Amino acid sequence: MYQGFLIAGYNTGFHTTKAPWMAPQDAFVTLENARCQDGILSKRAGSAHIAQMVHVTTPAATSIVGLHQHTSMGITWLIACDTTHCNVYDPDSGIMVEASDGAIFSGTASDMFWFQQIDGKTYMTNGVNGVYYFNGDTYDPDDGTDVTALTLNNGSGTFTGVKMLFYLNDRLLCYDIVDQTYHRPFRCRYSQTLARGNTPVFTDGGYLDVPTDDTPVTGRRLGRYVYIWYQNSLWSIGPSGDTDTPFVPQIIRGDLGSMSRGVCIPFNKGLLTVGNKDLVFFDGYETKMLNLPNLNNILTQFSWAALKYSWGTYDECAQRIYITFAATGSTYPDRILEYCITEGLWAVHKLPVHSMAIFNTLAGTERSYPVIGGRDGWVSRLFTDTSDNDVAFAFTAKSGRFNPFLKQGKRVALGRVAVLVDVDATASFTISLFKNTSSTAYRTQNVSCAGSGDKVWVTMHAGGEIGDFHQIQFGNTLIDNSPVIHATWLEMEAAGSIDP
Repeated sequence: MYQGFLIAGYNTGFHTTKAPWMAPQDAFVTLENARCQDGILSKRAGSAHIAQMVHVTTPAATSIVGLHQHTSMGITWLIACDTTHCNVYDPDSGIMVEASDGAIFSGTASDMFWFQQIDGKTYMTNGVNGVYYFNGDTYDPDDGTDVTALTLNNGSGTFTGVKMLFYLNDRLLCYDIVDQTYHRPFRCRYSQTLARGNTPVFTDGGYLDVPTDDTPVTGRRLGRYVYIWYQNSLWSIGPSGDTDTPFVPQIIRGDLGSMSRGVCIPFNKGLLTVGNKDLVFFDGYETKMLNLPNLNNILTQFSWAALKYSWGTYDECAQRIYITFAATGSTYPDRILEYCITEGLWAVHKLPVHSMAIFNTLAGTERSYPVIGGRDGWVSRLFTDTSDNDVAFAFTAKSGRFNPFLKQGKRVALGRVAVLVDVDATASFTISLFKNTSSTAYRTQNVSCAGSGDKVWVTMHAGGEIGDFHQIQFGNTLIDNSPVIHATWLEMEAAGSIDP
């Protein structure tokens, strides 16, 4: 006799830790371009172009290697850099303009930018050229000469090739540098004390060397300290109390490091990065692998060769973290790993992304939103449309493998599947059924979400197919078609013994 089994409240979301047959019943072992929130499964919203890079006035199909929100005098702009030029996007006019007066950089698509705003100026470096700054206090979108090279004179020569920038104790810190033609990855050059509105001066500033041979990767200021992640360790640079030597380094941990320059995300009073075995978190006291209950082997899906392109950012308003990555076998990032902090749920979105930032126009009551820079020169806003720039995208949500009679040593027959959805005459999706470990569906059916009221059950007959396990997949590839799924009802019965 068939029995009904209800799966309601999708509170696990994307799950990679356990094998599909051991995964929680509300988990999805594949969850692409969809997310679980408030117990509901839905297709993600799409993306829309907002502006394209220009070289002087000519649209440029180049890789955007840096995005940064700059705010001064109550006005906000989006700074966008490609390998040669710097642009500024004005959300009020919706126009992207040249700000660098021609080509001033000479990096490649892997030379991602580092930004540090101090008062009305944003300082930027790609780790190849010098440090430049955008002055928002004097910005004029009509003159195109708003990005200036910062003088990097250490008193006896110059330094360049700055990889990281930090602002600490009223000084600009330049870390991992080429100092008088020699690469000194352990060296931090710091400016003189910086008065408000002034530009940093490094002559008679000073430097400190962190006593390690480890390779620096990324870093971030957190409170009164700057934390530098190396490949196998974490160090801090903090105030010493000595005016002659104002900063002092200290090791935090010597066995957990970072592998991605662009992923050092400040949230929850700590820092998150991509380590060599797991996502790694520093809580202000100690460093540890996250060992996430649903996602502790997610890094097996990352292409390690492409980690130099990965980027991480935190949307504080939405309480979401985003990490871009290239799937195994891909050369450039083509996915965004999303974490919803309030619910502890993960999802993966497939998008051709090269850089990423959170942007807040400060207009009215609109919240901040994520933007991405592509390899085609376009900046796009995420989660705002029903297509990706008028192109359909596929969403896929594939469950774990079901057999409620497994502990009895029984196989299982699937008679019928019913799915509770929001009523929407424009929405539909495909239900695909799999059995055992096969990747080929034995039955597929498209169902409509049309109906009366606010919710409706849509059904699919499975024909009593017998297997050791059954697996269900939802998906569609249509524009203006966004189903919302609340629950799944499976009618099953035991069907003979499992033959090991």
